[in-house]
Amino acid sequence: MGSSKILNAAVFSNVGLVRKNNEDNYILGHCLNDESKDESSSYMCCDDGKWVCCGVFDGMGGADSGEVASLMAAEKFQSAFLEELNDYDEDKVNELVENTFSMANTCVSQISEKRSVCGTTGTVVVTDGERFKVYHVGDSRAYLLRGEELFLLTKDQTVAQMKIDIGVYENLSEAQEKEYHQLTEFIGFEDAGNLLIPLESNWNEMRAGDKILICSDGLYDMCSDGEIFDILKKQIQVEELTKEFVRCALEHGGRDNVTALVLERD
Repeated sequence: MGSSKILNAAVFSNVGLVRKNNEDNYILGHCLNDESKDESSSYMCCDDGKWVCCGVFDGMGGADSGEVASLMAAEKFQSAFLEELNDYDEDKVNELVENTFSMANTCVSQISEKRSVCGTTGTVVVTDGERFKVYHVGDSRAYLLRGEELFLLTKDQTVAQMKIDIGVYENLSEAQEKEYHQLTEFIGFEDAGNLLIPLESNWNEMRAGDKILICSDGLYDMCSDGEIFDILKKQIQVEELTKEFVRCALEHGGRDNVTALVLERD
């Protein structure tokens, strides 16, 4: 592959207007919100052909449990991708990511034994600029903008979605509000053998002009799909796109922590 820089990515995380602490975290290459700051951002530009990992982790739990869980998960992915993985093929990358989810699950499960509730979502995209794959646990989301279409790449692992799947509800509007984000899977949930295998997409081609958004529910609860589409369509730098997403969520009330991570293929 060539050496031209083709993949730009940025992330912006904000505590919102209601919550007292930021339980969201992220992984962007080697960067994360290691101090759980109320506001944090990062940017990277990647050479074609180098594997990179990007993801959003939305923690949950009383006191500081959520931010501990999300930071711990982000740190596991940071460590896993510190080394150059140029000799890795798709199978080796897949094994690395699944093992990292499992390790994160083990660590969060262990600290949750001392806390009433402690866990985190994890939605991760791994790409070399030419192809990408989505790994997903919980209800943080990944979207793809390709041309004039917006695709939701993940499926919420919630009680509401489960009841839709089995026919209790026809659509989300029939669900009780408390079921919207009542998770059926999360990092730290399954302790039997400490093994957690995330839902996966297929490997997909990453085309010129593609934009991928990874976000916590603090974004998509506040902003409609139409607003998400309109922002992603803007011809501005990825750093500005992430700020636009957070601004939109805050303007609509900012009831939760909000994190937006955008990858763009030149």
